[in-house]
Order: sequence, then structure tokens, then C-alpha cells
Amino acid sequence: MELRQYMVEFSLPMALTEEFITRIPEQRAKINSLMDAGVVMCYTLNLERTKLWTVIVANSETAVMDLLAQLPLISFMKATINELTFHHQSSLVMPSISLN
Repeated sequence: MELRQYMVEFSLPMALTEEFITRIPEQRAKINSLMDAGVVMCYTLNLERTKLWTVIVANSETAVMDLLAQLPLISFMKATINELTFHHQSSLVMPSISLN
């Protein structure tokens, strides 16, 4: 099955409860793991902390929903999923190390 890219837009609650805040480290760890695995391409929070965006690589929208269900903060957020035609991002290039 062909891998596709999906943009997920999350609406966050206006008031962040203590339960929400205590789950943030677990959420970050899960996202970092998914990024390391190449499943999550980017993860972006707006300045007002009301919207969160991520690009996910998956076989289907159902697979994206299954992945979202694993996120520690999903019960606090409303997610909208859109399949993308493309998503381009620049690669971070590390400078060459000189032994001189």
C-alpha cells in the first residue's frame, strides 16, 4: 500500500487544566518517537497555543486516526485530518566537521 501524507490540525482547549499540563512530557516523548520513526514529519504550535499542526505519513486516514488515538493529549483536542497532495520541507544540513 502506498504511503500518503496527512495534515492534522488540532484545536486545543482555551483553558489548560493541570491534567493536560502533566501529560505534555508524555506527549512530547510520543511525538519525538514518531518523528524518529519518520511517521511524523513536523509538529507546530501557534503562538496563542490554540492550534497545533502535524504532518503524518500513513497508508490511510484510518491509520492516521489509529495513530492519533495513541497520543496522550488526544482526549483534550479536536483533530481535523486532510490528505495532502504534497508536503515539502527543507532538510537540515549539518556542517562538515574539520579535524584541523
